[in-house]
Amino acid sequence: GGGVSDNGGGDDNAFSFGLRYALIMAFIVVCLGINLAGAEVVDFVAQFLQVATLLPFFFYVLLGFAAPTFDASRWFVTEGPWRTEVYLSVLIWATCGWETAGFVA
Repeated sequence: GGGVSDNGGGDDNAFSFGLRYALIMAFIVVCLGINLAGAEVVDFVAQFLQVATLLPFFFYVLLGFAAPTFDASRWFVTEGPWRTEVYLSVLIWATCGWETAGFVA
């Protein structure tokens, strides 16, 4: 019989149970310490994490703009007539929240 941690093979997990438990507890203690330090520290950490998360995105966008094959004049070139009904259908479908149903299926 297999438990929750049974992955069908040998013990190929990167961390043992004890190390995993210690890392989780350390993360909780760090978060607790940040929370107890006050709202200013929480604000600073949130801003730092926000910048650290967005920095790679901006880096790769700038890297894409610097690519020799980049040509912004192709962005608005359409092949054939502009099909407004398809554009609106895709726009509404992509913003209504139901697009995730395709990933679940």
